[in-house]
Amino acid sequence: MAAGDIELEVIAGHDLHRYRPAWRELIQHGDVTPFAFPGFFRAWCEAFAGERVGFAVIGRRGSSLELVLPLWHMRDQPDEWNSLGAFRADYTEAITRAEDPELGASFWRWLTRHAPCRSARIARAPGDSLLGRSIPTTAFDRRGRMITAASTLLATRRARYLTTHVHDEHPYADRGQIESLADRVDRPATRRNLKMLEKHGHVTYEVVYEPNEVRALLPTLFAMHAANFAGTGRESQFTRIEEQTFVEKLVAQPDLAGVIYMDVLRCAGRPVAVHLGFQHRGRIYYNKPTFDLELAKASPGKSLLAHLFARAQREGIERVDLLKGTESYKAEWANQSRRTFTTLLAERRLRDLARAMVRGS
Repeated sequence: MAAGDIELEVIAGHDLHRYRPAWRELIQHGDVTPFAFPGFFRAWCEAFAGERVGFAVIGRRGSSLELVLPLWHMRDQPDEWNSLGAFRADYTEAITRAEDPELGASFWRWLTRHAPCRSARIARAPGDSLLGRSIPTTAFDRRGRMITAASTLLATRRARYLTTHVHDEHPYADRGQIESLADRVDRPATRRNLKMLEKHGHVTYEVVYEPNEVRALLPTLFAMHAANFAGTGRESQFTRIEEQTFVEKLVAQPDLAGVIYMDVLRCAGRPVAVHLGFQHRGRIYYNKPTFDLELAKASPGKSLLAHLFARAQREGIERVDLLKGTESYKAEWANQSRRTFTTLLAERRLRDLARAMVRGS
C-alpha cells in the first residue's frame, strides 16, 4: 500500500534476510540505538519464536529501501501487532535512510487507514526519533481521536484512531554529568566499598568486547541475576531458557560485535559485579547489571558503575543511558530523562467507540 510516494508493506520474518544488507546500510546513515540493529531483531526472533512471531513493515521509494520497523505478534493473535519496545527492547525506532519527516507521517497515515491489523502498540518511541516526532497531534487528545475515528469510518468502513501516552522513565547522564561524576571512583564512599572487597582479594575492573569472552561470562551474569531476585517475590528473567538464549544469540550477531560488551569488576580474579550493555556512537546503554549477593554490603554494583563513569569520561562518551526504569539508584547518576511515547492503534465498532470516548480511553 502506498502512502504518498512511499510504498509500505508487511514482510514476514523469514523473508527479511533479503533486506538485511540494505537494513545494515540504513544503520550507517541514522543515529539509532542498538535495539534497531538487524542482529538485535534476528536474535529476538530466534529466541522467542515459540509464542511470538517477528515481522516488519518496510518502506520503499522505487527500489530503494527507506524504512524498516521491526514488529511482532502473538502466534494466535496475528492481527494484534506490537513493537519490540513492548517486549525486551527499551526503545522502538524506525530505521530510515534520511531524516525525512514525510517518512514518519507516511507510516502513521498507513497504520491508521490501511495496515492489515486490528490493533498495534508502538511502545516507547523516543521523542527525538523519526517516529516520535511524527506522531499525529490528533493522537494526544480525545477530540482528535474522535475526528480520526469518524474520518476512517467514512473512508474505510473501519473506525480507527491512535492514542498516545507520554513516558519520562528513561533517565540518562549527559556529558556534563559524566564529567562531574568521573571522580566518584576515588571518593570516600567508593574507596570504603573497594577496601571491603579487597579483604577478599585484589580488585580489578575490565571491559570485555570480544564476543567469545563475553559469551564465557554469561553463565555468571545469569546466576548472579537469578540469585538477586530470589526471595524478592519477583522472578529473574534469566530463570527462563528463552531469555538466556536471547542474550546468547545477541552476543553471536556479527553486526553487534564490538557494540555489545561487558563491564566486569573482579575480586581475586572472580567476577563480583558484571554489566552486559551496549556502546555505540559515543553512547553507553546500561542494560543488564548484577552483582554477587554475598558481597552486597560492599556494594560491588556501585563500584562497577563508578568505574564505568570514569571510563566514560576518559573515552569521551557523550551519554550514559540508564534505560527504562526509575529505580532510586539511577537518580544518583542521571541528570536528564529521555521522553518516549507509546501509541496504540485501536479499531472499534461504532458503539464501542462511543462508549470509549465517553470514558475518555
